Amino acid sequence: MKPQLPPLSLIWFSIIGVFVIALDQATKLAVDSWLVDRPPVVIVPGFFQLVFRTNTGAAFSAFREHPSVLTIFASCIVVFIFVWSIRLREPEQALRWPLGLILGGACGNLIDRVRLGHVVDFLDAYWSDHHFPTFNVADSSIFIGMCLMIWLSFTMPETHEDAESEVADAAKSGGESSNADIQKESGEKKSAARSQARSSS
Repeated sequence: MKPQLPPLSLIWFSIIGVFVIALDQATKLAVDSWLVDRPPVVIVPGFFQLVFRTNTGAAFSAFREHPSVLTIFASCIVVFIFVWSIRLREPEQALRWPLGLILGGACGNLIDRVRLGHVVDFLDAYWSDHHFPTFNVADSSIFIGMCLMIWLSFTMPETHEDAESEVADAAKSGGESSNADIQKESGEKKSAARSQARSSS
């Protein structure tokens, strides 16, 4: 008996996750060797630049006062996403694409927390003197994955339709069984009536 191959969506889930982790870590290593102790590198004047920052908080510098709690929480999220993706049913398998992005981003930042004690950020979007919280490839991947999850929640076929069809089939089967029982009971009554008529005669 040949071993059963995993679903194609699960393979892509793994590829996307590994790709995001590799890209995130590669860019952070490049930034660490190139931007430390250097002025920002302007990419789009007045809007976007590269700058070296460290962050002990979550995505986009949130909750930076509790790094150990965030490390534990991030580990739980990684495990939860992995298990959730494996247990997805057939109609929900498209969710593995954005889940791969989210898992890869979560793992990328988790590697930083375990290895460095902080997360390396270097993407700085701003307008005039107003700067958006500095972020990285992992944060971007998580954000894109969440947006795709929301979009798919509105565009995926409704899974409850399958449940409704199963209920309808069960009701139909139950109705057919009930009809069969009624016919059987009616036949037994007719047979009993004939037997009683014969014995009377």
